[in-house]
This record gives sequence, C-alpha cells and structure tokens, in this order.
Amino acid sequence: MWALALDSGEPRRVTQAAEHSLYLEPSLGPDGHSVLFARRAERTRDDTNIALVDLRPPTESKSSDDLVFGPAWRWMEGCATPTRTIEMVSAQFFPAWGPQGERIAYTHVHSRWAGRVVAEIWEARVDHSEARQLTLLDSLSVEPAWSPDGREIAFSSKKGGQFDLYAVDVATRELQPLVEHPAADTDPVYSPDGGEIAFVSTRSGESSIWILTRKTGKARELRPFGDPRRCASPDWR
Repeated sequence: MWALALDSGEPRRVTQAAEHSLYLEPSLGPDGHSVLFARRAERTRDDTNIALVDLRPPTESKSSDDLVFGPAWRWMEGCATPTRTIEMVSAQFFPAWGPQGERIAYTHVHSRWAGRVVAEIWEARVDHSEARQLTLLDSLSVEPAWSPDGREIAFSSKKGGQFDLYAVDVATRELQPLVEHPAADTDPVYSPDGGEIAFVSTRSGESSIWILTRKTGKARELRPFGDPRRCASPDWR
C-alpha cells in the first residue's frame, strides 16, 4: 500500500505485503494519518481481516496486527474435547471510519454455501470494546459509508436481486431504501453536509457517478469523469 503526496506527486510505501498476501480497500481516518485496510495473508484462502496502519513516519514496511471484530467462536465448558478442528472462514471487508474516528463500519461475511455468499453490515469500536451487527438481510451487503453526523450508514445490497442502496439507523437498526432501480447502484458516499449521496450506477448504460438528493429522492448524473467504464469508489471531501 502506498501514499501519494498531492503537492509533490511523490509516492511513499506505507506497508510491505508478504509474498502471497493482499492489502485492499484503504480507508483514511478523520485524523488524517490512521488508515484501515483489508488484509489477506494468503491469496488462496478466504481469511480476510481488517488492519490499521499509521501514515506518520516511520511507517514503511510496518503495520498493526489484524483488528478482529464480529462473532467469536469458542468451546463451551462441559462439551466434549473435539477430535478434529474445523477452520472457520473469517472475512471482513470494506472498512469505513465513523466521523469521530472511534467507530468503524465494515462488511462481515457470515457464510458461503453452494456458491452463495451472505454478508452483513457491522459496526464496532476501534478499541475492540463493542461490535454490533446492523443488518439481517440474508444477502450480499457491502460498501458501508457513514453519514457526517454518525447516525446512519449507507450501503449497497443485493437484497432485491440487484445492487440497490439502503441506509440503516445505527441506534435502532431501522432500514430505509435509498435507491431502487433495475440497474446496479453501488459505492455510496455522503456529501459533507449529509444532504446528498454520491454513488456509482449503470442506469445510463455505462458506469458513471450519480448524485442522490435526500430531500427529494431524485438522482442526477455527473459527467464526464474520466473513463466511465472504470468509474468506482467515489469520495467526497
């Protein structure tokens, strides 16, 4: 993983991945130097956890241990000693910082069965003191993004058969549809004032950025933004 200085254009190595590992989906925190990312130790395995690295020197080739969130598995007292071990898939993706830098949202893969993946949205404290499941959609829910006030999290989900956008209330877990369309709608991100949400959609026949106005529920397309066939992962500062 690398960091690029916008003033000088000079890249700087932040982490040094092992030979068969993958570092994905960096998310810069509100403090400007803490970065969450998804780390897979082996490309041939499904185990993916969230890790944390500090951009302030010295950082080269150095990162933290994995931050383990979500459900934990353990043996209950009184149960027979197992005769064999079963490897549980631990897969967590798309880390996103809360506005205060104390909480994060992420996607946790709950199961894989007969080629079907079930993933839900979770939120947790970075200090490991709490982790909560926010959605129960029995679907593939990914790409969480916090609202500026920290009250809700927008995400994309295949709940209706194709990717649409939803928001979940962090306190009550109440679900609200944001965008429902036959095309794929993904990658939501809030405007700084929370009044709009940028997202990626294929509804115009190609992948492009759209803006949803929360008050009216209407969306408009923004063009052009480079190669529309490769439009993904917008940010809003």
